Amino acid sequence: MEVQRNPKDSMRSTWRRSPRSEWTIYHRLIDRLDFHHVFLDKPVPVHSKDDPVPYLPDWQMHRWILIHAVIPLAIHHAFVYLTGRNLSVIGAFALYHVFLTFNSVREIQILRRLGHIYGFLDGDKHERDGVPDVNVKKVFMSLLSATNVRPMLVIVLAYRKNHLPSFMSWAWLQVEIALYGLAVDFYLWQFHRTHHLTKHPNPLLTLYANGVQEIFDMIVLGHSGLRIYATAPTPLSWLYKRLDVEGIIEDHDLHHRRGWKSSFNYGKHSRVWDTIWSTVTDRVECKPGSIDHINQYSVVSSVIELERRLPEVAYQAIAGYTLPVANHGWFPLSPNLYGPVACRPLAQRKQRPGSLPAIRAYSRLSRGLRGHSDGSIMTTTVEVATVPSTDTPGTCIYLHHDKRSYIFGQVAEGTQRAFGSRKIHMGGTEHVFLSGSIGWNQMGGLIGYLLSVGGAIDAAKEHTATENAKRKEKGQKLLKPAVHGGIDVHGGDNLCHILAACRPVIFRQPISVRPHELREDPRSIDPTKTEPDWVDDAVRVWKVPARRTRSTSPPKRRHEEISNGNGQSQGQTLKRRSVVSDPEVAGMIVERIMFSGSLNNRSVLLPRKSRDLKPTDKAVIIDGKTLRAYRGPPASDDAEPSNPDLTAWVFPDPGDNAGDVKNEDALAINHFPLPKTAYGDMSMSYIVKCHDRRGKFNAVVAKEHGVQPRDFKLLTAGQSVEGKNGKVVTPDMVLGERQPGKGIIIADIASPDFLESFLGRPEWECPEMMEHICVMYWILGSDLNSDARIKKFIEKRPHIKHIFCSQDTCPNMITHPGAAEIQTKLRRIDPERFPLPKFDNTIKHPVLPAGSPIEFGRAGKKFQLMPRLTFDDQAMAPFPDLLGAAKSVDEELTTLAEEAKAEATNAEFLAQVEETEKDIPNRDAEIIPLGTGSSVPSKHRNVSATLIRVPGIGNYLLDCGEGTLGQIRRAFDAEEAADVLRNLKCIVISHVHADHHMGTASLIKAWYEQSLRDGTNTTLAISCIGRYRSMLEELSQVEDLGFHRLRFPSCPFPNGKDRDMTTAEDLGEENFGLASIKRIPVPHCWRSYGTQLELTSGLRIAYSGDCRPSSAFAQGCKGAHLLVHECTFGDDKQDHAKAKKHSTMAEALSVAREMEARRTLLTHFSQRYSKADSLKRDRVHGEEHSVLLAFDLMRVKLGDFQKAACYIPAVQKLMEKLAD
Repeated sequence: MEVQRNPKDSMRSTWRRSPRSEWTIYHRLIDRLDFHHVFLDKPVPVHSKDDPVPYLPDWQMHRWILIHAVIPLAIHHAFVYLTGRNLSVIGAFALYHVFLTFNSVREIQILRRLGHIYGFLDGDKHERDGVPDVNVKKVFMSLLSATNVRPMLVIVLAYRKNHLPSFMSWAWLQVEIALYGLAVDFYLWQFHRTHHLTKHPNPLLTLYANGVQEIFDMIVLGHSGLRIYATAPTPLSWLYKRLDVEGIIEDHDLHHRRGWKSSFNYGKHSRVWDTIWSTVTDRVECKPGSIDHINQYSVVSSVIELERRLPEVAYQAIAGYTLPVANHGWFPLSPNLYGPVACRPLAQRKQRPGSLPAIRAYSRLSRGLRGHSDGSIMTTTVEVATVPSTDTPGTCIYLHHDKRSYIFGQVAEGTQRAFGSRKIHMGGTEHVFLSGSIGWNQMGGLIGYLLSVGGAIDAAKEHTATENAKRKEKGQKLLKPAVHGGIDVHGGDNLCHILAACRPVIFRQPISVRPHELREDPRSIDPTKTEPDWVDDAVRVWKVPARRTRSTSPPKRRHEEISNGNGQSQGQTLKRRSVVSDPEVAGMIVERIMFSGSLNNRSVLLPRKSRDLKPTDKAVIIDGKTLRAYRGPPASDDAEPSNPDLTAWVFPDPGDNAGDVKNEDALAINHFPLPKTAYGDMSMSYIVKCHDRRGKFNAVVAKEHGVQPRDFKLLTAGQSVEGKNGKVVTPDMVLGERQPGKGIIIADIASPDFLESFLGRPEWECPEMMEHICVMYWILGSDLNSDARIKKFIEKRPHIKHIFCSQDTCPNMITHPGAAEIQTKLRRIDPERFPLPKFDNTIKHPVLPAGSPIEFGRAGKKFQLMPRLTFDDQAMAPFPDLLGAAKSVDEELTTLAEEAKAEATNAEFLAQVEETEKDIPNRDAEIIPLGTGSSVPSKHRNVSATLIRVPGIGNYLLDCGEGTLGQIRRAFDAEEAADVLRNLKCIVISHVHADHHMGTASLIKAWYEQSLRDGTNTTLAISCIGRYRSMLEELSQVEDLGFHRLRFPSCPFPNGKDRDMTTAEDLGEENFGLASIKRIPVPHCWRSYGTQLELTSGLRIAYSGDCRPSSAFAQGCKGAHLLVHECTFGDDKQDHAKAKKHSTMAEALSVAREMEARRTLLTHFSQRYSKADSLKRDRVHGEEHSVLLAFDLMRVKLGDFQKAACYIPAVQKLMEKLAD
C-alpha cells in the first residue's frame, strides 16, 4: 500500500532552508542551540496506522527523572556540607535554572534522535510542525521566559534558606507530585488557545503557548509526537494503568489535531478528568494489540551509549559538519612515503569529543551503529543524490538503511561535493555498486571519496591514541580503537584496472577497499536462477549485465581510426582487442598496496621461492615486462611445486612494512605496468530488494495461548515456545502476514548498442525477481528517452514508477547553491569580475501525458521503501533563489561598491594604470580561478585549478582538480566552453596530491572529443612527472582519452629521466605557444614543483602549486608578470603551515616580493576557514593594487588587477557579513 503525505496544513516553517544572511538573532540562537525537532534532509520513518508501536517501560522514564533531579540536589547538599551554610536565593535560582535549561535541551535532542528511529504519530499524513517562520522570536522568548520565570517562581514560593535538601520528606514529595499533575490537568484549560495553533507539535513548540501556562506546566515528552507507547511519568502511573486512565504521547497528540475548541484528551498527565467529563477519544495507533512489547527502548542507555562511543565513531562523520582529512591532499602520507621530503600529515580539523558539531555528527550516525533488536521497524529510504548536470555528469542513487548506506549508479566527478552541499552523509556507506560501462565517466569521483574516508579514519585513530594517552595518565578507562570494515566496490569489466592504474599517485590508505569485478553473466548457464548475486542482512542484489552488440559509439573509437583532418579513418583499422585483462593482478594491487587499511605497508613486492609460498600468500610472477598472477600450488607437507626454485613476488600483508627485506631485494610496484586490457563491452544494471519482514506480533493472542512475555522474543525470532497446559505455540499462531521486501531497479543504458541485450535479459520475465518492484531508475544516454523499445517495456509494467535520469529529462540546475549565492552577491558589487554561473532550470524533454508512469529525475527525489512505501517530493532540491540573494545585498555594500566603481573608472587612475603597465605583455590575458580550495571539494570552493586564457596564443591550465571540467561549463556558455577546450595548449600538474589532478582524465577526453568534432589533429601538452604519464597511459587502455595526441615535454620518454627545463628547441614545432617550461623543486611532498611558463609573447607565469615559501622558486622566476601562489593558512596558523608544508598569506606575499612579481593571485585556501577569513588579512604592505585573492569562477584580466583591487573593501565587508 502506498502512502502519500498531504502538505503541511497549519504553520509554515521554511526558514531553515533560507539564506543565513536573512536570519535574525533568534533564528541563529535556535539553530546554534540545536533545537530542531528533526535533522534537515534526513529521512524520518513513516508508518501506517496499523504498524506496531514500540514500547517504552515506565521505569525507564522514572530513572531518567531521578538521575537528572538528584544531580542538582546533590550539588546543593554538597555546598551546604562543605561551607556550613545554605545557598542564597540568587545562588539557588542560578543552580536550578542551569539544570532546568540543560535537561530541557538534552531531552529535546534525544527526542529528535528517537524521531529519526521510530517516526512520528500521524506521520503518513503530516510532518511535524516546525518553528513557524512568523513567530521564531516568540518561540525563543517563550523558551527564555519558561526557563527563567519558572525557577524564579519556584524559588520565591517554595525556597527557604533554613531548609536543607536533606530535610525534605521524600515520601510526601511523591504525593505532592502526583497531586500537582491532577490539579494542573483540572485548572489549565483556559490557557490552551495559542498553544493549539500547532496541530502536529514538536518538543520546542511545547513552549509555543500562553506564558502563564508555561510558568506552571511544561511537558516536553507529551508534545514530541513520537511514535512510541510511553506514559507521562508520574508516581501514580501504576494506578492510572489499572484504572485505564493513564496518559500517553498519542492522547495529547490527538488533542492537538482536533483543536482547542472541540477537542478531547485535555489532560497532560492522565485521562482522569477526561474520563469523568467524557472527553476521552479512542487511540488511533496505540490501540490494544498494536503495542510492540518486544522492542523496548531505553532512553538512559542510549544517552550512555552516546557518551561512551562518541570518540570512537567521530571518523564516520565523513560528509558532515567537519571532514578530518589530510590538509595537503586527499591521501595522508606517512614518513618516507615518497622519500626523505615526505611529510607526516596532521588532521585538517580536530573535533573535541564533546563539541557540538561532533555530537551532531554522532547523532546522524548513531542509528546505524546501534542497530535494533528487530528489523521489522527499521527503515530503508532511497534518494536521487545526483542527476546529470554540469556539476555532476552522472546519476547516483543513495540507499540508506538504519544499519548502513549503499550507493548505486555512477560516482562521477563532483559526486562528493554534491553530497556535501546537500548534506547527504556518506560516512555509513559500505558498498558501492557501479552501473553502466566502467570508465572515468562512471567512477571519476570514486577515488576522491575513498581517499576522504581514509583520511578521516586516520584522523580518528590519531585522536583515539591521543585521548587514550591522556586517559592512561589519569587512570581512566581507555577508548576502544575505531574500526572501519572497509568498502566493497562492485562493477563490470575493467573496474580493477582503473583503480590500480592510479597506484603511482595513490597508495597505502588506512581504509580497506575490496573490488568485485563481474566478468561472467550470473544467469548465462541457468536463466531461471533466482538466488541473489550478493546479499547482506539489509538488502539483496541481482547483477544484470548487458553486452554491447556492436562497437560504434564515438567515445569508444580507437585512435587508429582517426588519422586525417576530418576525423575519418584511412585504410584498414586495427581490430579491437576482444578480451579484457585478468583482473586478479590489479585487484591484488588495490587490496594489498593502495587500500590495504594500513599506513605501514610499503609499495613493494617481496621475493619468495615458490616452494616457500604459503596458502595465504598473494603473489605474481614477472613475464617479460608484465606482471602475471601466480597460479601454481603452494608448497605443502606432501609435495613441492613443480618448479620449486621459481621466484614469485609476494604482496605484503596489511601492516607489514617489509622492514626485514633489503631495499635491493624488494620490487617497486610502480616499475611494472599492469597487464594490458581492452575496452569493455559490458553495461551493468541492478535489481535491489529488501528482505521480507516478519508479520505483526499479536501480544494479545500470545497471552491467550499462555505465552510468558519473556518468550515473546523467541516467537518473533521464529522459534516455537510452550504455552499454557504444555501447548506448543508456533510463530505462525501469533504473527500476522509476512511483509514482502520491496525493491528498485537501476537500469544503466548509455547507448543503443546495449539496449537489445538489456531488454532481452531473463530477469525482466521472472515473476519472483520483478515482484514488489516499486521504482525503476533509467540512467539513459542521449536520445534514448524516446526509444520505442523502452516505451514498450514501460507499457508492460505500468505499476512501476519509472524515473528517467538523463541530460534531456533533468534540468541543468545549480548543484551548489551556497557558492552560486555568494557569486551572485559578489556580482552586485563587481559585475565585471564576477559573472553569474551558467544554468538552465528547464527540461528539454516534451511534457509527459497525464497518468504516465514516467517521472523525470531530480536531485533530492526521495521515498521510503520499507517498511511503508511513502513518496516525499518535498525533499527535492529547490532551485536556488539567486534573485533573492542579489536583493539581500544591503545599502552599506552597494554604497561601498559605488565608491569602488568611481575609483576604478576615474580617468586619472586609469591613465596611471596604463603608464605603469605598458611593459606587461598580454594585458588582455584573462585569469579564471576554477577551484580555490584545498584538500577536498567543499560547499563554497572546488579543488585546485586555474585557467589562463591568452588571446591569440592559447589557454593554459594550472592543476586540474576533480570537477574542473564542470567548473568550466559553469563559467562559460556552451560555445565559449567549446572554445576553451579547442584552444587548450598545456596542463600543468604541480604534484601528485589528488586534489590537484583528479579532473585531468575527463578534461583531456573532453578536449579530444572537441578536436574530433572540429576535425583537427591538435595536440595537448601535459607538464607532469613520469609516473603521472604512466597513469594516463593505463587509463587510456579502458577508454579512448586521445592519449596519442598528448605530449609530455617534462617527461618525454616513458622510462627516461624527467627534465626540469624544457626549451623552445625541446618543444619543437609543436610549441603550444610556449618558449620554455621551467620546473623548480619546492618543499611539500615527493616531486613537488613550482612551474614557470614562458609564452612566445614574452609573458611569464609562475605557479607555486603547494609548498612552503621557496627562495629557489622566487629567484628562478624573478620578474614574473603573474604569480599564482598558494595561501592555505592565515598568519595565525604558522605552526600548521610548517607542519603541513604549506604557506601563510604573509609568506606567500614575501615570495611575491622576492620574486618581484608584477601581479599576484593568492589561492588554495584551507577548507576550515569561512568565506570571509581570507579577506580579513590586511598585510599586503603597500601592494594592494597588485595582489588579489581568488574566488571560484572569478574572471580578471592581467591588466585589470589594480581596478579589481578597488573593490576589495566592499568584497571584504560582504565576506564579513556572510561569516556572521
